Amino acid sequence: MPGSTPAATLKSSASRPKSWTIFARPCVFSSATELEKELSNLSLAAAPNGQFTLTGQPKGQEKRVARLTLTVTADGTITGIEIEEADGALTRFTFTGEQPNAPVPPETFHFAPPPGVPVVDALPPV
Repeated sequence: MPGSTPAATLKSSASRPKSWTIFARPCVFSSATELEKELSNLSLAAAPNGQFTLTGQPKGQEKRVARLTLTVTADGTITGIEIEEADGALTRFTFTGEQPNAPVPPETFHFAPPPGVPVVDALPPV
């Protein structure tokens, strides 16, 4: 994007570069504007393999989190999250083998309480 910084592009709602199509997938991002509400100093950069990194600092967490970086594919799939805390600690999550709407057998969600635990059959709290 010659003559334009990612931060400047974020603030311009008139037209977004093609790379901003990563925001078209609602399960990941509803829009760049929504990210601006949650993160300060938001920037976008190209990453290897046609991916992008979105980096910013979570608002209200300035004393704890120095940087949050999301690595996303062009279609908006999050492939990594990196959190740098104020004390320098770094936590990385890498996501692979995504299977959207993969079938899950109903018995996966069957709960059997351990023997001797009383079971209360009641309506959930409102």
